[in-house]
Amino acid sequence: MSAQSAFGSIPSELFIAIVSYLSVKDIGSLSLASKSFRRLTIVQLFRNIKLNPESILAFQSGGSLSNIGSRVEQLVLDTANSGVRGPNDICTFTRSCIENTNLDAAFPNVKGIKLVFSPEMSSPSGSFLMDQRILRSTLLGFSKFSFYEKLRSLVFKVDTFGGGALDSKIRFDAKNYYRLSPENWGFVGTLGREFDDEYGYDSLGAWRDIDGNAAKLFPTSLKELGLVTPLRPRYHNFIADAIGPGILRAVIPISKNLEKLEVLAIPPFILFALAAPVAPIFPEDENVVYENVREFRLGIDTERHHERLEEAVRRVPNVEKFDLVGDGGV
Repeated sequence: MSAQSAFGSIPSELFIAIVSYLSVKDIGSLSLASKSFRRLTIVQLFRNIKLNPESILAFQSGGSLSNIGSRVEQLVLDTANSGVRGPNDICTFTRSCIENTNLDAAFPNVKGIKLVFSPEMSSPSGSFLMDQRILRSTLLGFSKFSFYEKLRSLVFKVDTFGGGALDSKIRFDAKNYYRLSPENWGFVGTLGREFDDEYGYDSLGAWRDIDGNAAKLFPTSLKELGLVTPLRPRYHNFIADAIGPGILRAVIPISKNLEKLEVLAIPPFILFALAAPVAPIFPEDENVVYENVREFRLGIDTERHHERLEEAVRRVPNVEKFDLVGDGGV
């Protein structure tokens, strides 16, 4: 009896559950056994994938991997090694190119998306501006998360610098590294800053989809939201404030749907106003209560901002699990 016929009576769901315990190498070997196995193992292999931003274009409609995008359930996008040829040579770093793609529909069954912005000084992405690594390569590519009707978990993570030595071939300029172009300041908005009307929005600090609609940026299916930045080392004031408060404002329309909230945001000027030492953790002009959040993880500079802890707890009145991460580590 062949291996294929021996397993032929096993439902595909059960087979995939069995395969999930195997290593990627074993799955690859199994896929060589037969076309039936190959089809099933491809499903398993692409349920959880990690990509560089350049790779996502292959999954758009008409792309070489467009027929596999529907298999993806957990997607991680990491900018660490993006931009080998520079930002201008890659479509995902060009706003006009992104606006002409169909990335929003590329992964219709995705349940979890994690966007990792890795400021590795020794990587190619360490040599050009933050918005070319982060905003153009990912956020513009996913201008309407609401397309993902099954999306339950969304995490924005800014990794700390790698421990390796700085690559002598790459010129790293910290001031340029965290600077945003006027175009992208206008797209994401920023907390407590003024910018030209050409790029402005009615409400400062609001993230909006590419059509300018903040209320439709995130799907109602979203249950878990994470905003994670490194506790140490502290960055300087060139890092963009729009990453934190902009997302928290854009998520307001679906705040009652959230069940898990993770805000690990130190240094404080990512989620806090730059000037005030006791500025609010959440946008102070929006009195939002996350009434269905049962699990809340907060990272805060407890030495400088302990006065705002009470406010943070008030925002999650029905929390059942509360983890407080101080300035000392994760």
